[in-house]
Amino acid sequence: MPPPERHQQVLLFALEAALGRFVRFYAAIFIGLGGFVLALAWTMGPQQLVEAHRYSKLTAKADAKIVERWVALEWKPKDAERAPDWRNVAKATPCVVVEYDGAWGSQQRAFCGTRFPFNREYRLHELSELAPGVAFAWSRDARGLLATEVRMAPELRAYLAQKPPIPPAFPSISGARTALELLQLENAQPVERTIRGWSSQDVAFPLAVDPDDPAQSWPQRFIANRLAEPRPWLAAIVAGAFGLAIYTPGMLLLFSGLPPLTRVLMAVIPLLALPWWGEHLPRSIAKLNEDFGEVIEDMVGDIDRLGRLTATDPGEALMASGERIVFDPVVAPYAQTFGRLALKAPASPAASTDEAFGALHAVVAAQARTWSASDRQALFANLTAEKQRSLYDAGLAFVPLAAEAVAAPGEDEPTRLAARAFLSEWVTQPVLEPHPGDAAFATRVAIYRALQRSPVPVIANPAGWIADRATEASKKR
Repeated sequence: MPPPERHQQVLLFALEAALGRFVRFYAAIFIGLGGFVLALAWTMGPQQLVEAHRYSKLTAKADAKIVERWVALEWKPKDAERAPDWRNVAKATPCVVVEYDGAWGSQQRAFCGTRFPFNREYRLHELSELAPGVAFAWSRDARGLLATEVRMAPELRAYLAQKPPIPPAFPSISGARTALELLQLENAQPVERTIRGWSSQDVAFPLAVDPDDPAQSWPQRFIANRLAEPRPWLAAIVAGAFGLAIYTPGMLLLFSGLPPLTRVLMAVIPLLALPWWGEHLPRSIAKLNEDFGEVIEDMVGDIDRLGRLTATDPGEALMASGERIVFDPVVAPYAQTFGRLALKAPASPAASTDEAFGALHAVVAAQARTWSASDRQALFANLTAEKQRSLYDAGLAFVPLAAEAVAAPGEDEPTRLAARAFLSEWVTQPVLEPHPGDAAFATRVAIYRALQRSPVPVIANPAGWIADRATEASKKR
């Protein structure tokens, strides 16, 4: 039997371990919340002075062009167990590499902008800004389609390649074998990328450059926006005092076993790194309390979220060396429908997305006339199968063609029946209905208005209801 002293030592060790966990847990809460408020105070006041001094050196001007662009996807492997759907916890940040010339020669600089959750509402083809006032534009392929691209860590790609897909309630895409395949299907978007690509132009990217150090540059519009922001010094002072009142007890609690002077120094020294707390504070808190560290990371990341823009060398940009995924607009099964079209970029951009959609319909009609009856029949059958799998991204380009096939007196009967089956399926709920914010909204509504005149009631009636709802929604916008 162990001597009494041994029992006392074991008990003392257990109490110290328990007390240590208790201290770290509550210290993390005080330090994290106090650090968040201090970071907020820094952003409202001193940071703006530092930025103004930095921008004062950027006296030269340069017109840059975007030579590389992508959306960086961030995800933590430890989230795999806590979040079955990876998109609920992943973050997306648009990045570009720009090139500019001047008396200093040719330079390249990378900029990464506003970070948002990569949820189902995040649509790559709709991206138009890195940050407020700073343009973003996708490149276009030889057909004129937007070339959307994401980059991610190898661990995320490997995870997606073996993970079963979790499709959303709508559109509930079926047929994907892995989360990676589902991501590719969700971002194929052949019609969207065509009408946006055919109506888009290269964007201007004017920079302010430091003539003494031309590698230092910032977008002119971003600088103008930042300098125009008010500086709420009173609010910054109040927030700073409040943050210190929370942060200091947490630090003193964490180092409660040290001499008083040492405790004070350990609380003061980290304040010297306050400008970099946005990056390092959450990591430090996570070492004390992992779950609360993630909460602080999200909170700090939301400080000045719309004003976030980072500038680095191209190789140091977020996910610059990550795994690249360039989304194919005619990935299977779209290869059997939209992929049959021979598209080429227009000589000049369309004046609007509605004009671009009209041009796409003209291409479909012209090329379909050269196809055999059996080819058109197979096309409509494949479009019907796509709709049944909740794949809505190609069908609208072929609806006018199908309506013509149903109404044309000389159409082959099997083809007419296949076209009728497609249109009936297309207007049967669930339907991806036109929304006032959609590209080519007027053309989308006009397509359903035209279907309303169909002699087939199961096509005409639902089409009219869809058009009515879209028209009513546009009036409320």
